[in-house]
Amino acid sequence: MATHSMHVMEPHRKITKSTVIFLHGRGSTGDDFAEEVFEGTNIVNNPLFDYTNWLFPTAPTTRSEQSNIELTEWFDLASTSNPHNQPGRQVGGLTRAVNRILLPIDEEIQQGIPASNIILGGMSQGYLTA
Repeated sequence: MATHSMHVMEPHRKITKSTVIFLHGRGSTGDDFAEEVFEGTNIVNNPLFDYTNWLFPTAPTTRSEQSNIELTEWFDLASTSNPHNQPGRQVGGLTRAVNRILLPIDEEIQQGIPASNIILGGMSQGYLTA
């Protein structure tokens, strides 16, 4: 397991009052997902987000047992068509992913961001993890 990078977009104002954490889908990265989220929008220049920190963590690179290739994924899937296949492995991997995502949440709280001002979301496998 290698990658633990994070794409960060800091607020326009030097004060952070809220944080959005978005998790990418399987096989993507935080950098790529950030680019997709902001492509064609002016959301970061919207005054509503002047005090918002945007975090896009990258999942670790692992060898997927399902497809037998290395890719970024929050947890390994035994089967995309049958989510109940090997639930122990999937639950264990999901638990590790959740614990990994709790780190940036805790860091934001330690920086003074109220937990109620932290939004966690995602796309595809990132959505499942969130």
